[in-house]
Amino acid sequence: TLFRSKIMELGIDIGFSYNKYATGLETFGRFPNALAEIRGNQITAGEDIYEMEGRYYYIGDKAIKQPQENIIEIDTHELMEKFAPIFIAHTINELGVDPKEVTHIGVGVSPAFMNRIASFRERCSNFVVNGIHYEFNVSVTPQGLGAFRTLEQRKEVVDNDILLVDGGFNTVDVLFVYDKEAQTGRISSDNSFEKLGVIRIAQKLKEIIKRDYGIDKNIKEAQFILNDRKFKHRGEMFDLSERIDGLIDEYTAELMNEINVRYGSDIDKLDSVYIVGGVAYLINPNIQGYPKGFIKTFKDSEYLNAIGNFIIAQKINKKNSKEKK
Repeated sequence: TLFRSKIMELGIDIGFSYNKYATGLETFGRFPNALAEIRGNQITAGEDIYEMEGRYYYIGDKAIKQPQENIIEIDTHELMEKFAPIFIAHTINELGVDPKEVTHIGVGVSPAFMNRIASFRERCSNFVVNGIHYEFNVSVTPQGLGAFRTLEQRKEVVDNDILLVDGGFNTVDVLFVYDKEAQTGRISSDNSFEKLGVIRIAQKLKEIIKRDYGIDKNIKEAQFILNDRKFKHRGEMFDLSERIDGLIDEYTAELMNEINVRYGSDIDKLDSVYIVGGVAYLINPNIQGYPKGFIKTFKDSEYLNAIGNFIIAQKINKKNSKEKK
């Protein structure tokens, strides 16, 4: 099996598009971060139906199949925090473990929402879903730092001075690394940019589909089309590979341009820009204007924060159990 039956620590990166989770350096998974409220009477929780605070929801793939008006777009930190208990409960169900065996959970938060760390930690550490009471020790790590911890562990930090750019669906967070050490004191909302992530390229694709085919798609649907490179409408398949390649080059130039505007004189003195997170799949590292190898991307890019959050939870757990002895 992919996962050991006894899991003590769990790393989760809730994210705005997929919920990523990890129980080891090589053991990780994801499900679409989609949620749909089920309306009606006599609904029973269980089998993929989650009850929280008196309301019932589908999560993941089944949520995407619901009528559009029932789908809750998780597009703000507030909504992500509100529904975090369901995402955590579903993750534990997906792993098939007993929630009582999970003692530590590592979660991430974008530096754009650093002021929410305390309430986010509280929301994740104690809640009731489907009548089951969940309780954990929770560590909250700024996004980007989790990813960097994974690259350290995998010995993939090959440059000394790095600008690490971590882009998810919504935010792009920037971390400075000097002499292979993360500059944690500089993590702040000043180095975090909203609406610069995958959402930027999904928005453009949505406009192209509307313009060329007269078909309306929401941002979430456009994002899945970015992954599949094609979409089906009333039984007909439309291939968008070439259009998407063009968008990738455009987006890479745009992202690097934004970074240059903010950090140009920093970048002049750095060895490399590491791009991690979901945006890394939408980047062309060989774009013109940069030396070969200056822009680096990594395998399992979108899981790096979840794995890092696991590494951090495991460290804390080991430290705590030593102190108890």
